[in-house]
Amino acid sequence: MVIQRWQSVLLFLAAVLTGIFCVCPFGQLTFNDGVVMQLTPAYNTVYLILNIFISLLLFVTIFLYKNLKLQIKVTLCAIVLLVASLVVGIIMPLLAHAIPSHMLVGGLWLVVLAAVLAVAARRLMKKDYRRLHYADRIRG
Repeated sequence: MVIQRWQSVLLFLAAVLTGIFCVCPFGQLTFNDGVVMQLTPAYNTVYLILNIFISLLLFVTIFLYKNLKLQIKVTLCAIVLLVASLVVGIIMPLLAHAIPSHMLVGGLWLVVLAAVLAVAARRLMKKDYRRLHYADRIRG
């Protein structure tokens, strides 16, 4: 059995950041007429469900440590979904309304940080996988 301490910590932090992203405003649009609009993932139900799914996927991935290959694949899937969430978070406000004069997307940095943490966790998993594969080859 492999204990992946740092991978688990990084995946947990990524899941928490994605969970925080689900409840906090991630952007603010200011239009020429002075109207200010706060953006949250609840603004679009599908977007909210996507981010909750990503958070749960990252959390469940922590417990897949017994099957390292599956854990690496599921983490890659979560990374792809995080990037998709980031792209949708940037494009969605622009498509839904008139073009804003100013757009602040500070909360999207939570998704970027979660993706970076997930990538770092995946790299550590692959490093462990290579190490285990090498040890099995020596034993065998």
